Amino acid sequence: MTFRPFKPRPPGATKTIVAELFDEIGGVEKVSLLLGRGLSRTYAYADPREDAQLSLDAARRLTVATGATAVAWALAFDAGGAFMAAWSGEESLHEALARAQDAFGAWSAAAMRKLPIGGALDAETVQDLDRLIAALIVVRRKAAP
Repeated sequence: MTFRPFKPRPPGATKTIVAELFDEIGGVEKVSLLLGRGLSRTYAYADPREDAQLSLDAARRLTVATGATAVAWALAFDAGGAFMAAWSGEESLHEALARAQDAFGAWSAAAMRKLPIGGALDAETVQDLDRLIAALIVVRRKAAP
């Protein structure tokens, strides 16, 4: 069951981010169980009319337990950046680096063909670049854990 609250929340507000976190996890009932708190208290964390605030510690525990990224996205954006989850697979550093290099070479060639003089890249090409950056993050994590 997803969490779809009805009360309006301003985009980017803390209560909005908490509601997004709850939805990503699978609903307030699941969050309540994970936190070991009652439903009323858990609902209050996402209710803009309630003073209850989800602590950073609780948000971290939910993130670690579920892999939810709503809070990471919000904090990265607030810090002037962007969140990108890094895959931590079993391939070696050499395999990860070779894969990233192959992908970057192919992306570069395709981007140069698509890029009009003085223009911008289309959304699909930018998403491909995001995936390449994620691959490089994997290489970086493997190079110096």
